[in-house]
Amino acid sequence: MVDEIDRKILSLLMDNARLSVREIGRKLGLSPAAVSKRLNKLEKNGIIKKYTVVLDEKIAEATCSLMLMIHVGRGVDPDTYAKKLSKLPEICWCIRVTGYYEILAVANCKNPSDVSKLLDKIKSINQVTEVSTSLIINKYKIRPLFLVD
Repeated sequence: MVDEIDRKILSLLMDNARLSVREIGRKLGLSPAAVSKRLNKLEKNGIIKKYTVVLDEKIAEATCSLMLMIHVGRGVDPDTYAKKLSKLPEICWCIRVTGYYEILAVANCKNPSDVSKLLDKIKSINQVTEVSTSLIINKYKIRPLFLVD
């Protein structure tokens, strides 16, 4: 479904989604028409879901970024809880994982008071046994998805 050339195109776009088909073609030794055909196929097949913008954190109002590790109670479906959690506007990403904590999430809040309010919201969604939080102090690499050979 996705070959090596497609992977290279996707990798370029993950670094800069504004690259033109001409620029992608130049970097990969392909014609713009060949790149365009491949992009259309990747979009049609749902490999490329959307093109987006990553904002500089300096302009964001959020000053507190948190890693949340959540353990839900017995009888609570973690997937259902994660879907509800994902609807909170402070949640940037939410994933279901194995291990003691079934859900990991990253949230952005404006200040410590908003962090407290968010934690209250998280605990009120459904039965949660434990929420462990860690303040994110530095981000070195954030990439939405990586390609595995």
